[in-house]
Amino acid sequence: MPTTSPILWVIDSLGVGGAEQLLVNLVIPLRARGFPVTVAHLYPTADLAPALREHGADVVWLGAKTRAGLPRAVVRLMRLARDVQPALVHAHLFDSSMVTRACRGAMHTPLLQTYHNLSYAYDEQTRGHTSPRERLDRMTRSRVDGVVTVSEAVAADCRARFGVEPRVIHNGIDVRALADAQGGTGLWSDTAEATTRVVSIGRIERRKGQDIAGDAVRLLRAEGRDLELVLVGGAHDPEVLRHALGQAKGERDREAGVRFAGPRDDVPAILAEAHIMLNTSRTEGLPLTVLEAMAAGRPVVATRVGGVGELITHGESGLLVEPGEPPGVAQGVAHAVAEALRTLMDDPERANAMGQRAQAIARERFSAEVCADQYADEYARLIEAHAP
Repeated sequence: MPTTSPILWVIDSLGVGGAEQLLVNLVIPLRARGFPVTVAHLYPTADLAPALREHGADVVWLGAKTRAGLPRAVVRLMRLARDVQPALVHAHLFDSSMVTRACRGAMHTPLLQTYHNLSYAYDEQTRGHTSPRERLDRMTRSRVDGVVTVSEAVAADCRARFGVEPRVIHNGIDVRALADAQGGTGLWSDTAEATTRVVSIGRIERRKGQDIAGDAVRLLRAEGRDLELVLVGGAHDPEVLRHALGQAKGERDREAGVRFAGPRDDVPAILAEAHIMLNTSRTEGLPLTVLEAMAAGRPVVATRVGGVGELITHGESGLLVEPGEPPGVAQGVAHAVAEALRTLMDDPERANAMGQRAQAIARERFSAEVCADQYADEYARLIEAHAP
């Protein structure tokens, strides 16, 4: 059911992140299926706004600078909905979901919610109690007309917590752009083929586990292995970054074999230059960066958390290790990650075969077109169900 009225996406911000990049990936294929898009973001970070506009989406900031400004965002969202008359509102991430639910009665349009992660479960593991955010989510659940999760793991969590039956739509990526990308980023200090170039992409924070990645690389370098890890992403937790870089032990970056590149907008080129993608997260919904590495034909070493096992088949399209929770066993996980890296370094032909298999899977199952088909179907179902 294509519509001339836009789908209104609402998200916390447009900084570089998995959920935010997914929106960029879906604009063009959804427009091709008859669903134009307007994007509203709560907070001012808007790194991806130019890409969204270039792809044909309208982008609007709702005026909140912090959570204290969310009442202003609620008012502006209601005005925006009145002006654009969306066929459906689609919320992503927690703050945006609460704002859209606050507007639900005034918007008179179906509301779809996508859950991108297992943050409530992680809160319980690290804090030992139910998150206040989860309680608020539960209290306002009746205002949501449809629920999508990005993985079966997140779907199972939603069923257990909220008693809902979500639709699973795996994230989609631009496979062709990643498969055809060229390197030349200059991020690695030594680009000789003898050096194994490893990359970890994501916000630098405890849940993403870059401290584990740094420990694993140092274990291998202590054996005399020639590898270098580059961390790509915003430094949301300086302590995790210091640990990952080895600075907590007084090492210099070069000695530790880990370099920090900060946020980047050239991920396809970075992956084209890397040999191995490393994802050592303690929690995930369905990591877009792992999908991007698969599309680039790079073997992945990852912790088996959330939906990662739905992407990577151990020994065929990558290598999986068990995660390190509760805290205190991270060093054991680092040894397992080091062993997986050692396996790929010792058998480049096997590593290459894994990368090629991963790329074929990404092309078949996780393209932006496949993802857009499923979202278009869900949009049409909800719009029809709410037609007068």
